[in-house]
Amino acid sequence: MQKNLLLKAQRNTEAGIWAEKKEYFDVAVSRFYYALYEKIIYISKKEGFYKKPPRKNPHNFVIENFKKNIFTKLENRDFISVSRLTRLKKHRVYADYKEDIIESENDFKLMFKNHYNKIAQILGRFI
Repeated sequence: MQKNLLLKAQRNTEAGIWAEKKEYFDVAVSRFYYALYEKIIYISKKEGFYKKPPRKNPHNFVIENFKKNIFTKLENRDFISVSRLTRLKKHRVYADYKEDIIESENDFKLMFKNHYNKIAQILGRFI
């Protein structure tokens, strides 16, 4: 069943790529974030440190637990990138629930996509 998380992550990545091409940057942020989140759960279970999150702030719990446990397995140069997961979650909340729209490709890349790419590359080493 854990492999289903990777399938969901792949589908969200594909949806994010589609949205980015259409310049639906808010949708792209949301889909790319969920692709990372599903990979984080998969890796956490695979590595044996997954804990069921509480109902309140489950994403924050999963991300913080992941960072705490994965840092010992990271190369020093990767600490900063992985620590940005919390910021990417905030951008996803903004993209999903705020009235503003991310209209600029440059803004999308600077605030989200560049960090997403680096984190996705790091997570790929654990899958």
